[in-house]
Amino acid sequence: RRSMGTKQLGTKAAAPLARPLLLLLLLSPLTHATTATDVAESALASGLAALREGRAARAVAEYRQALASGPAGALSHENRSALFDALAEAYAAQGKEAEAVGAMEEAHEALTAALGASDPRVGGALSRLADAHAAAGNHAAAAEALGRLVQGMRAQGLGVMHPGLRGAAGKHAAALAAAGRSKEAVRAYRTLLELVAPLP
Repeated sequence: RRSMGTKQLGTKAAAPLARPLLLLLLLSPLTHATTATDVAESALASGLAALREGRAARAVAEYRQALASGPAGALSHENRSALFDALAEAYAAQGKEAEAVGAMEEAHEALTAALGASDPRVGGALSRLADAHAAAGNHAAAAEALGRLVQGMRAQGLGVMHPGLRGAAGKHAAALAAAGRSKEAVRAYRTLLELVAPLP
């Protein structure tokens, strides 16, 4: 009996000690990078699920919370871009085109500040910003963004063999035409033909 009583007493005494230890293990801080990645991936998954269920406002809240979580710079550039892209899509699903454009502007500004204007990822963000402008019906703004993209790519010395330059130039010409700037569109298409002509 004493043996059983001692064992039970030991178990009861150990239980209060086990709880703080368990809490300590559960609450032990992870690295900022790991935490930020987990938060971003979880938000992207739950936001996508919400969008599929027609709950775009919930998706916006998930993405915004993930973008605001953690210390500055904790999110990788790739995760930040993915969250902004998803945020713009969620706004567009609600018919909030201006907010979608705003999300893409935030993405472009954040990447430019972090990476510099010459980084290809910044060019990608600028292209997506132009797409958001076009979806909102603001073709003049889309043309302006794409013009900056083409100019920047040429300044980097990208040649006619670069598919990104040809694609951006084609989108720029189409945006100018959609904006009603016919003469500029014709010049842009001629420039595009000059880029494509040397190809076999």
